[in-house]
Amino acid sequence: MRRFINVADTALANNERKEVVRRDWWEERPIDAKWMSAARFVYQGADLVVGELRIFPREQVAAFHVTDQERTGGTWSAELLGHSARAPRGGLGARILRKVHLRALAEAVRRDLEAMERGAPQAFEPGGMYGDSGIKKPAARPRPARRTGRSDHFYAVLAAHYVQALARDARRPVAWLAAKQKLRNEQVRDMLHEARQRGLLTPGIQGRAGGVLTPRGRTLLKMRRTLGG
Repeated sequence: MRRFINVADTALANNERKEVVRRDWWEERPIDAKWMSAARFVYQGADLVVGELRIFPREQVAAFHVTDQERTGGTWSAELLGHSARAPRGGLGARILRKVHLRALAEAVRRDLEAMERGAPQAFEPGGMYGDSGIKKPAARPRPARRTGRSDHFYAVLAAHYVQALARDARRPVAWLAAKQKLRNEQVRDMLHEARQRGLLTPGIQGRAGGVLTPRGRTLLKMRRTLGG
């Protein structure tokens, strides 16, 4: 992947051409052996999003008659050669378009910025490689919304049944509980995951069934019994 930011350009203002600094952000990635994708990122608030996508042939920089340092993002030899530029046989088709995954590209950019913020936060300050280019620190990720529709008590009861299932059949507790509750195994696994997310059931060991009620889970069950529920 090649990243281009902070590109000098010329603009026409009051009939006078002058050099300006256009703060671009391009991410280029090979699609396959013959094609390249280039995504231009723009800001929406504090978030970088894909504002433009270009797909063009992969070619040697020499075909562009510039060095790799002089080439700007999202460009290829057609910028100079026009319709005389060369493209792979048959040109661009839908099969190539389907190989471009914009969400994965945007997520990769975000991970890069988060890693930079953790390892070298000074890069976003004035004088830093990103700070002088107008690149902001990545916005905090929103916390995933909690599922609604069922109470914490429901999941505490389910977790208690799961602990009972472990005691009955430690090798297949999910299947035992699914049969008892007349649910699919996948549904039970999802519910147990939610119970753990809510702090009602302790995590199991990776790849093995396990877990016990947390103090919060036990408290919820006791409260309901005390209130006569």
